[in-house]
Amino acid sequence: MFNTVLKMRWNKMVAVLAIGLAAILTILAVSVVPARAGSLQRGGFSQFSNGNGAHGGGLPAINGGIAGLSGFRFNFKGGDHHIASVAATFDTSYIGSCEGSWCVLYTDKNHDDPFWYDMSWQELPVGSIYKLSYVSLNSNTTIYRLGDATPETTPVLTGFRMSVNGYTDMHLDKISARVYTENGSVYAYAWFDDDGGSKSRYAQISYAEIPNAHIQIKPTISGFSSGKEVSGSLDGQHPVLQGFGMMFWGNDHHIDRLGAQVTPGSWRITFEDKKPDDRYQYWLYWAEIIP
Repeated sequence: MFNTVLKMRWNKMVAVLAIGLAAILTILAVSVVPARAGSLQRGGFSQFSNGNGAHGGGLPAINGGIAGLSGFRFNFKGGDHHIASVAATFDTSYIGSCEGSWCVLYTDKNHDDPFWYDMSWQELPVGSIYKLSYVSLNSNTTIYRLGDATPETTPVLTGFRMSVNGYTDMHLDKISARVYTENGSVYAYAWFDDDGGSKSRYAQISYAEIPNAHIQIKPTISGFSSGKEVSGSLDGQHPVLQGFGMMFWGNDHHIDRLGAQVTPGSWRITFEDKKPDDRYQYWLYWAEIIP
């Protein structure tokens, strides 16, 4: 019976992917920033927010290079909630109430719920090209063309924001942000849905194109969880996210803890309401940076 349900859901997913590759898209910023080869750094933040909006600050010096997103993890202090916005990004644009450097956001429509967060970064190599895109999400579309790919490069995430438009929020069924190159274009695979998918939503996705000589794509990590956080070992010392995806296997839910992380030697996925017993499927896309 489970295999039959899985096959039906997979077929539905494939059908959705085939509907179209159209999106409302605006390329907001492009910049090239040099980094010092051979000395790439890593770092992160683990702090508490009082929940009054976006939280951010300045990065430590990273040789003038670009910070790639290697992980994020959120946890509401007072139990689970609806979701209006979630963001973890290193960019040069305005997101919420912080501009430049780094920014996190995790909120329902009231913007008043305290939360803990972890966020980690991997410095990217010399020649990396930063880009930022805005996508209007569509319930019938999951793949969005972001623009032409720079030849001989591979994209990785530098950040994302998923939000419901207007002063409203929703239960969460699935969330995903992934960048990849195909046939000379960069695409984003993006979800931010409840069961109905009727609310107006958008995604802001920033990424960096890495020279192929400095990056190695690693096998996708995927599986099912009974509802609890899952983790495992990782064959990499400079890992960075290319993308992530989590989908409840059944109905949508409030959300409490949410995260996707790759660190030297390990990975972790978190997708839970206040009672971690709801089965979900997960995907983790990552690459190893070569100094």
